[in-house]
Amino acid sequence: MLLLHAIKRVSLLACAVVALGALSAWAGDQKENKAKPLSGVWVVDGGELKLEFSGKDGLKIFPHGDNKVIVIICQYKLAKDQRIEAKITEFDGGDEFKQKVMQLLPIGLEFDFRWTVKDDRATLADVRGEKDKIGLLKSRLEASYVEKK
Repeated sequence: MLLLHAIKRVSLLACAVVALGALSAWAGDQKENKAKPLSGVWVVDGGELKLEFSGKDGLKIFPHGDNKVIVIICQYKLAKDQRIEAKITEFDGGDEFKQKVMQLLPIGLEFDFRWTVKDDRATLADVRGEKDKIGLLKSRLEASYVEKK
């Protein structure tokens, strides 16, 4: 009888150790799967458009690459469905260009897209937003990108 109780206790202890190990591994996986802020400077492969991710929520779009005629400044957040949700917050560049771009892409315009990175290459696809305004962004942003080092 005493031997039976000892076996039960050892079995219970072994199950507890296995359960704790599984919980620990699961918690580690959850930390690794947590969304990290986007980072780096990316240019369209074979084009001039440039994206710059900075901080935890900053995105700058340089339609003319290193020529800063106009810069579209956005805030972004990572959505639960693996999409990037962005909102235009301001423009930088010459006043004349800012006025022209604001007519097409007003401050406050929200859009979202899929951003997939593998090594030093990325794809921006499936841009969505306000139907009468998003066409301009969609036609320019959807492309393959390479990381600028």
